Amino acid sequence: MPSSLSILEHFSALEDPRQQWRVIYPLPEILLLVLCATLCGMDAGCGASSA
Repeated sequence: MPSSLSILEHFSALEDPRQQWRVIYPLPEILLLVLCATLCGMDAGCGASSA
């Protein structure tokens, strides 16, 4: 029977290459937000536009 892992648990298996003292948000949470935004159709990096 396959184990059911959450998306955050899958992302937690990735190694975070950032310097630990500079990390504010955990990498798995950032990746989850990016995944959710992608699934919702977001195609830009932020809501602001360059004028």
